Amino acid sequence: MNLSEPEYDDDQPLLTPPLLLRSFLNVASGYAIYYISLLGVGVGMAAAFFPATFEAITGDPDILSARLAEDPSSIAPAGLLAAVIITQTILCVGIGWLVARLAPIAPYHHGGILAAIIFFGHFQQAIGGLDSMRGVSVALMILMPLAIVYGSRRYRAGDSNADEGGLNR
Repeated sequence: MNLSEPEYDDDQPLLTPPLLLRSFLNVASGYAIYYISLLGVGVGMAAAFFPATFEAITGDPDILSARLAEDPSSIAPAGLLAAVIITQTILCVGIGWLVARLAPIAPYHHGGILAAIIFFGHFQQAIGGLDSMRGVSVALMILMPLAIVYGSRRYRAGDSNADEGGLNR
């Protein structure tokens, strides 16, 4: 045994800087996709089904801020919020699956890390946000991470090497 060269198990991948960068970019892109889709779903549904809401959010930002401070439910009716939460939950299953699919190693862990980041982001919103929007923040805080973890587990369940137990696919 040569002490200058460490022994590596062939089944265990080396965590090289390019691999770690790819993992970081994978989770960061999942985070970006999450917020872009949340914005897209919200604005798209507002434009399609709630024209007054769409006009309010695309108008003057000062007027929007004032209306949100007074009565947020006048801008975002409960029907719109419920539709956005349901649609985004379905999209999060796909986002979780995609993050797990593109993960260089440990697919389920990448989905879990993304879910934790999103959970803590919405947790911060629930604590420091508007009181009238706290319910929405709590719903997003609970449902979105669960959907992402479910999506990454669905990928893992469909993986042909899932029962090998290692970090490799």
